Amino acid sequence: MAGTCLPRLPDELFIQVLQSVDDPFVLWVTCRQVSQAWRKEGERAFQAIYLPLLRIDWSHIRYSGEPDGRIDFNFIATTDEHSIDPQSSILFLLLRSGKPQSGVLSSHWEDVVDCETLERDAGWIRSWNDCHLWGRCDGYYKHAQAMWFDTADGRYTYVGSAETRTFKLQFPAQEQDGRACCQVTCDWKALMDALFTEERHVRHKRPGPSFFELGEQGIRANLVKVEHGIIIRTTAPEPESLEKAIAAERKLYDEDVKTFLQTHCHENEQYKSLYAAALQERLYRVWIRGGVDPFAGLGHTSFARFCDANKRLTFDQEQTGCGRMMQSRLDRLQAFADGIWKRRFGRQEELTSHKGRV
Repeated sequence: MAGTCLPRLPDELFIQVLQSVDDPFVLWVTCRQVSQAWRKEGERAFQAIYLPLLRIDWSHIRYSGEPDGRIDFNFIATTDEHSIDPQSSILFLLLRSGKPQSGVLSSHWEDVVDCETLERDAGWIRSWNDCHLWGRCDGYYKHAQAMWFDTADGRYTYVGSAETRTFKLQFPAQEQDGRACCQVTCDWKALMDALFTEERHVRHKRPGPSFFELGEQGIRANLVKVEHGIIIRTTAPEPESLEKAIAAERKLYDEDVKTFLQTHCHENEQYKSLYAAALQERLYRVWIRGGVDPFAGLGHTSFARFCDANKRLTFDQEQTGCGRMMQSRLDRLQAFADGIWKRRFGRQEELTSHKGRV
């Protein structure tokens, strides 16, 4: 009936429902729009579940003397879990040098840097904004950024980037566990809004399963195929041992996942164009923010020439960073594939390895 009110969900159950949402995009973008109560509890759940997993990578990519671009140095920022305050929107991160999630290292690569080098080379993070996604490239080097939630199995992790010019880096740097590091503070709510900007655009334009969900489904199908293969191998007239069957299927699984990820990206070309369009809209808003093109007159870096509102942004245009970001998304799906394998067969592989050493 029109006048009938829906029963109110008990607070404990309501909170449990939000805490069980395993998709950070749904929790942050969708659930928080339902009501003020959902917004409050959704943010609390997000802060407890996903903020501790936040990871930001900044890479300095050298093109001069390096084929196809090689990473000179890389900085990683991770959440300082001990500093999370449920009553505050300020997030504390620890910034240090470290190997990137993906990419080829240059001949100049240094894994560990001292405090002085960290302070010198990390300074550009404080000025990083969306304009750098387009204009910060002089043909010799460029900076790149990727941000995601580093879950154990890589499930539902969203790769994106966001402005960090409001980040506050606390210098002087200090040494911790043999590495130079410094504390970074930021407004995590504003950061999450920026992180999901492009994913929001893509999901609005293409409702239904996301790029990540389709990828996960395909990877899970390959794991099911492995389980069937192991059964066949161990129950054949001349059965293999379980250890040998798992080892053989692992090799096939790695090959099948690699092939799947290549075809997943190829067969879902629409996603590539949607992510490019999302980045184009984001960049366009930035460039018109002040009413002028700050790079006008510089030719190859002019937004008006290459990325105006009437010209479709090409996905493969290197300076847009689209290609690198899509590769990062595929890297996260690969991490998911490795994660679910380890969860399913990791213990058995450890036992086998232990027996081999005895």
